[in-house]
Parts: sequence; structure tokens; C-alpha cells
Amino acid sequence: MAKLARALILSLLLLSITASVNGYDRLVGGRSEVKDVKKNKEVQELGKFSVEEFNRSQQRQGKVIRNVAFGRLRFSQVLEAQKQVVSGIKYYLTIEATTGENGEIQMFDSIVVIKPWLHSKELLKFAPSE
Repeated sequence: MAKLARALILSLLLLSITASVNGYDRLVGGRSEVKDVKKNKEVQELGKFSVEEFNRSQQRQGKVIRNVAFGRLRFSQVLEAQKQVVSGIKYYLTIEATTGENGEIQMFDSIVVIKPWLHSKELLKFAPSE
């Protein structure tokens, strides 16, 4: 009887670990698509934040990526976004921005982590899309 009770408890525990989070039919820690990205103000603000942080880092370091000096990027819009619950919320963004003075449109991939309880946003990655 004790073995059956332990097996039942273990089964329930495993089931709760893989249960959906916040009604999103996804596994804990899994990525989910953000819907209506172009209308989502929070996601668009994160895209703008990503471009601004990239510009600041380029200004501080004078870096060149892929042997192309982008100059200052101008944020256009976030085209796609996914989010993942981690220690905070990690956003994976595909951003459209214009480059330099010629205004060429380019795509960039960005990863941003938000920790609301710390009031923090951190840009983990910003690179040209493959």
C-alpha cells in the first residue's frame, strides 16, 4: 500500500511539473509564440530597447560586426517574438531596423531577459539574422 501511495504521489508530481503554465498549453520553461506582435506594446518597446542598447554598446566599444560598420541603427519594428519563463521572462525577438545613413533595412535577432521584481532588463544578444 505504501508503494502504491508513493507511486501515486510521484506520478502527480511529474504531472504537475509538465502541466501548462498560466493557461498557455506549454511546458514549464518551453518557448511560446507571442501573438499580435506588431500590436504588442511591451514587445515593441523591448525591440526598441534592444536597438538602443546595441547602439550604446557600439558607441562605447567602436565595434564592427561581420566587417560591416552599421553606424547607428534605427528601430523599425519587431516582426516575430517568442517568450520563455526562466528566472524572469526571456524574449527572443526578430527585429527590423534601418542601418547607417543609407537607411538600408536589415534584420536582427535579439534576446532580452526581464526580471520584473528587480525592475531590470538585460540585453543578452543582438546580432544580424542569419
